[in-house]
Amino acid sequence: MDSLTLPADWALYVTHIASEFVHSQFLHFIKGTPPPRPPPTLHMQIVDSCIHLATVLAKAHNNPSKTFSLQNVPEITAANITAVKLDIDIVRYNEALSKEEKGTNDEREDDLLRRFPPATQVTLDMPAIVVDNGGRYLLWYLPDGINGFFQVFHTILPWPHIH
Repeated sequence: MDSLTLPADWALYVTHIASEFVHSQFLHFIKGTPPPRPPPTLHMQIVDSCIHLATVLAKAHNNPSKTFSLQNVPEITAANITAVKLDIDIVRYNEALSKEEKGTNDEREDDLLRRFPPATQVTLDMPAIVVDNGGRYLLWYLPDGINGFFQVFHTILPWPHIH
């Protein structure tokens, strides 16, 4: 991953540093790379939150629902990835949608359901990756991905300053 240098006074500086740390920590969990050192510019509670998020991402990545193989995925090339696989081709589904549709239309919804019926109901109760039948990522389900520190802290206290 190419590194980007942002001026330390930019608003996205902390987010960028934190995201690089989460990425390195994630690779540590799923590939066994050496554990990354926390960036010294990040507040310790942010470091803990980053490690927590990387842990939830790794749990989603390793969810044992169904296994299939993906090729040419950046950072995870030719890896076996476990995921919830839906029997839908998202490209065909997208092509069936009108780009000018607005609001809701029950007849249109019924037509789409007939053309793209849900095979089964999937209930997610742990972190998971959801993909279509071509292996394209539809979503990462990350319950508790943002820990309580960020959910509660920022409603009552200001952002911690960089030291």
